[in-house]
Amino acid sequence: MDESQNPYAPPKADLAPFASSPPDGAAPMFSPRQASLGTFFGGPLAGTYFLRANFLAKGDARRAKTTAIVGIAFSLAIVAVLPFLPERMPHAIIPMSYAMVVWSIVEKMQLAKVNVPKARLYPAGRVVAVALVGLVVFVTLAMLGMLVVQLGGAEDTGG
Repeated sequence: MDESQNPYAPPKADLAPFASSPPDGAAPMFSPRQASLGTFFGGPLAGTYFLRANFLAKGDARRAKTTAIVGIAFSLAIVAVLPFLPERMPHAIIPMSYAMVVWSIVEKMQLAKVNVPKARLYPAGRVVAVALVGLVVFVTLAMLGMLVVQLGGAEDTGG
């Protein structure tokens, strides 16, 4: 028996089409946990950033652009609705809901067929930085929105 016919050798097959790991040099991504926690603490703008970055890492520029447009519109809609929400409404409901949506999108649409090892994920510091910037921008927008509503209400009652 020669070496080319080793009965204990695994069968030779091209397994490249079935590989679930990203190729070397693939862009890092945010995991569902990173994206949802960053979104919960950083607001919908941070969630938009996480989703857009993952779509860009996958090379899907069309979905990245759509995500940016929808995310900004959603953030502005939340700012517009905030002044009219009941005061007794639990404060965590809205952040929990959009954080769950972000988790679901990352898990089902972005990482469903990709096994991202820890080396391919963004570091926690980046998640914290994005969340802080998103929070500052969103709170600023919310305060401006509330100010506009209050100034508009003051003009109606003054005349």
